[in-house]
Amino acid sequence: MGEHSEQFGRGTNAAAGQNARWNLVVPGTAQSLPQIRDLVAHITECARFDPELSGKIEMAVDEACTNIVEHAYRDQKPPGEIELRAQAFDDRLEISIVDHSHTDFPVDAKPQMEIDEYISSEQRRGMGLFIIHSFMDDVRHRYVAGHGNELLLVKYIA
Repeated sequence: MGEHSEQFGRGTNAAAGQNARWNLVVPGTAQSLPQIRDLVAHITECARFDPELSGKIEMAVDEACTNIVEHAYRDQKPPGEIELRAQAFDDRLEISIVDHSHTDFPVDAKPQMEIDEYISSEQRRGMGLFIIHSFMDDVRHRYVAGHGNELLLVKYIA
């Protein structure tokens, strides 16, 4: 079971301007992805994003966490944890996703394939980075040897 804490209770309408914070630590497994998506949906509701933007933010976070499960922890038994930290500011939502992999995954690099090229190639996987970069306003990655990867996703509030 993941550790879940937030500054405001789950049932409140914390406005983005209230500097709300959320933290979640879960096992780096596919079974944790619904819990992550649920929390992101709650966070975007509290930050007062419209349903379309909320869905895009949720999808970007889900893609990043799925990449951790499928790539960072693929051969690690037991898998490490995924830590999600989020903070809503007056002008933006920042979501930080941390893994404890020993591999540097440069996810802030732009995807090599454009959407038209992807569709014509008939591939069915590999669009995660495109989704993350398309749906978020800022994507930053850092790797700290011996500690893992941290991905910062930023969405500005209009």
